[in-house]
Amino acid sequence: MDKVIKEGRQYLLNICKKIKKANCDVLLIQKSILRDAVDDTSLNFLKRLDILMIKDVERDEIKFSSKSLGASLWRRARSLAPKLCELLE
Repeated sequence: MDKVIKEGRQYLLNICKKIKKANCDVLLIQKSILRDAVDDTSLNFLKRLDILMIKDVERDEIKFSSKSLGASLWRRARSLAPKLCELLE
């Protein structure tokens, strides 16, 4: 059981590191049908990496906020690429 928990924490940490490598300072998380879209462990990792996270944002509010802020939208953390993010800035 401890191995599963450790692997889960490592997986979350790797995703959070990818987000940090992409120079992300603020992360908007869309409201999900699944209540467990974001857990306390990932919130803790993002906080340690100085990434502000706003969760439970409505879909139309995310589009409006990204346009207002000039931010880019990403659907998956796996698709984040630091070079592409720098080009978008």
